[in-house]
Amino acid sequence: MNDDKTSVSENQHEPDKAEESYPFASEIRNFANSLDTISNALPSFISVAKMIRQTKTNSLIKFGKKHGAVQQNKDSDSVSITVPHKYSHGFRRLDRSCQQLDGLVSLLPKTAVTGAVGIYDAYLGKLLRGMFQSKPEILDSSDRKLSYKDLVTHASIDTARNYIIEKEVETVLRKSHAEQFEWLETKLGIPLRKGLDAWKDFIEITERRNLLVHTDGIVSSQYLAVCREHSVVP
Repeated sequence: MNDDKTSVSENQHEPDKAEESYPFASEIRNFANSLDTISNALPSFISVAKMIRQTKTNSLIKFGKKHGAVQQNKDSDSVSITVPHKYSHGFRRLDRSCQQLDGLVSLLPKTAVTGAVGIYDAYLGKLLRGMFQSKPEILDSSDRKLSYKDLVTHASIDTARNYIIEKEVETVLRKSHAEQFEWLETKLGIPLRKGLDAWKDFIEITERRNLLVHTDGIVSSQYLAVCREHSVVP
């Protein structure tokens, strides 16, 4: 039994052959695993939140029946609960719990979208750093300059080079997601978007993330303009 556990532990630490031959394999695998985690966990989290919400609703109805009156609305599945003033504090506490769980159910998908795009942005930053380090000639075309003040703060050429890499990465990450692909295609000479069926979905999701972060999900003219530019049907 113990031998089996030891064997599993050892296998988990064996180097991946793909990672040995391809320096970005680990980052790609971690990125894919992170997205899979969000995709697989989200339905379960929503389901659990809804179950807890139903439990709280049952407690609220039970409270209403015990201390007041509960009336089923004929035109909907909702109920009306009335309680005497002396029980209002307990009623509001239970009702607030129900509202918070409703908010959680609504918030979880939004959080998943913003989280997924954030994971992608971090992933792209790591790929860019690796790209600059493995192909330093890409930096040759950079017009970034260091002042004398900047130079004297670095102990060596390597630290100055790492500083330039970080600044280049920051510059690319500040671009829109479509501009990032354009930049990569120019630098690498590879048509990354040709035949990429997921491109329209990618643009819509990244633009939706911007809506969720900046306008609480309200559609903006910029969102519509970007979608039209890339032939995305919102």
